[in-house]
Amino acid sequence: MPHMNGIEMLTKIRAAGNNTPVVFLTGYGSLETVINAVRLGACDFLMKPCEMNEIDMVVTRALEIGFRQLQASNIIASLKASHPETIPTLEKLDQLQHNQVLMKAMNTLRRVS
Repeated sequence: MPHMNGIEMLTKIRAAGNNTPVVFLTGYGSLETVINAVRLGACDFLMKPCEMNEIDMVVTRALEIGFRQLQASNIIASLKASHPETIPTLEKLDQLQHNQVLMKAMNTLRRVS
């Protein structure tokens, strides 16, 4: 990208409040880049060159993640509106989801290194 790198782009995407699943595809990946991308919420990371079946698998997984996120957001919004007493529990679930993202980061790091 001529005006910004992938990390800068993902930072802007997240700063805008967009939680769309993002897949990094790079020819210049480093461990630091992988860590930063995952911390910013990238759902996967591919290094060039990669096979089309790997791209297909990663994009399919990203689409599934996006669909599940949308479903979960709708369910959570509905629960908060109809059962306000569930809000503390829902916040704990959000923390668990964050921990799953960290576990995903560790798996990605193992795969890249």
